[in-house]
Amino acid sequence: MPIDPVNCFDDERQDYSKVDAIISAINLTNAEHETLNCYMSGWKQTQVCLILGITRGALNYRKSRIRCKYNAYIGGN
Repeated sequence: MPIDPVNCFDDERQDYSKVDAIISAINLTNAEHETLNCYMSGWKQTQVCLILGITRGALNYRKSRIRCKYNAYIGGN
């Protein structure tokens, strides 16, 4: 049965099991994991730096490491 277009947004439950599996598989450090959680929560770079008490350079390094691990997982360059 097709989804009712009027009520298609009533069910706000999301299945994040695939995302959780990928995050688990790429073996993030605690620092990388907390950084990713901040971005997944919608925070901006300035907010993340303030909340985590780190510099932009440190934040950019963490993001770079997350990207590298993710790319290695999916077989990218």
